[in-house]
Amino acid sequence: MVFPRSLAVIGANALLVLASSASCEVTSGSGARSATTSCQSRDCEVTVSGAQGTGDLWEQGNTTIGYRILLAEDQEADVRVSVQERAYRESEEAVLVPGDSAEVGGYTVTYVEHTGDAAAFDFTWQD
Repeated sequence: MVFPRSLAVIGANALLVLASSASCEVTSGSGARSATTSCQSRDCEVTVSGAQGTGDLWEQGNTTIGYRILLAEDQEADVRVSVQERAYRESEEAVLVPGDSAEVGGYTVTYVEHTGDAAAFDFTWQD
């Protein structure tokens, strides 16, 4: 069966968009601090190296959900989740230690572990 070239291009672009929305991994930071964010749908794993990290958990249309994590020397983490929709912004935060979980900004955030200079977190979307 032969498809017109324009349909083949549209189909290829649709597959690319679908694949890119399913999962992503982003590293952000500068100098002695950085964060790696790996997401599957709205659930994300975040690793912070250094004293702090920031990144996006989810974005669609005019809505972006992001995080900011500040790590203290005693391994305590201040976790903030912000929802930005156009000019409206709402934030929630919690202070966690390794092994703790809290509901923050529509996510259950679990402080998985702290090893050396890095800390790992799971962000699970609450449907």
